[in-house]
Amino acid sequence: MPFSSLQSLAVTDKNLIEICLEEQIPWEEIKLTEQIENIEEQMTSAQDTVAELKAQLFSINDVLMQGRPLVQENNYDTEILDEENPEEFVKEEIESLKTVIEIKNELLRKQEAQLVEYRDMIEKNLIQEKKRLEQENQELRMLSQRKTAESLYWTIQLNTLLQEVTELSNPPTG
Repeated sequence: MPFSSLQSLAVTDKNLIEICLEEQIPWEEIKLTEQIENIEEQMTSAQDTVAELKAQLFSINDVLMQGRPLVQENNYDTEILDEENPEEFVKEEIESLKTVIEIKNELLRKQEAQLVEYRDMIEKNLIQEKKRLEQENQELRMLSQRKTAESLYWTIQLNTLLQEVTELSNPPTG
């Protein structure tokens, strides 16, 4: 039985093992063939789905090309013509747009005020942090100077004691 005929048969794993032994085909190769067949089936199914979606898309496109308006579309020209008083309709639309613009401007002013407030708060915090660090730096400088003075004092005291010890251990000859 040639390898290509295996692809057309629906066989169980047990039968596949027997065929592999007879044909001396590696088991992994048979499993890969099954996986490839599964992938091909999935591709065929996906291609069918794509074809259906294309058909739907062409159908929708045909409807649009026939000039049928969509529900979401706002056709102001028709609305204006349908109105008894088109000038009044336009004035109302303009007033409505002005109101929307005013609301958005108010929101922008509030956001700008918030940004200014945040900036001022950040500047204030930075100034406070700078003052705190300067004070800490000054305290550390003073501590360092005090430790240096203490070290110098104790060095002088040690030298004085060493000199006294040296003088006491070496009595003057005379």
